[in-house]
Amino acid sequence: ALTALGDLLALRGDTEAADQHYATVEAIARLQGDGGLVYNRQLVLFYVNHGRDVAGALDLATAELAERKDAYGYDAYAWALLANGRPAEADSAMATALAGGTRDATFLYHAGEIALALGDRARAADLLEQALAIRGALDPLSAARAAESLGSLR
Repeated sequence: ALTALGDLLALRGDTEAADQHYATVEAIARLQGDGGLVYNRQLVLFYVNHGRDVAGALDLATAELAERKDAYGYDAYAWALLANGRPAEADSAMATALAGGTRDATFLYHAGEIALALGDRARAADLLEQALAIRGALDPLSAARAAESLGSLR
């Protein structure tokens, strides 16, 4: 909830208030300590989506994937790989996330951004369109970024 409120504030242009909410999210995560964090995947996505500790996000995603090899783990791992400048590896991990057939707007958005980073404009546009077509499924920040990326492809 703190992240969502921060995102709405950021979209409104109130970056100072948004940063306060984001700092609170990180403080809560630190209070839970290493190894005991239940929300590793969410924290990975938070770090990447907000440009915070992307190296730490990759470490968390790698550790999480070692414990739980499911579509959501592969998605978080792919997103962290992309943020760390490793789009080819991200594409491979995202293919694994999508292989099970889970139709998730976040997966499609991430896959679209990965395809865009790889220069596959047609695939990126298709994936981003699919993500945005699932109305209300993306958080406001991701939806705005997906629309921006799609707009850059047109």
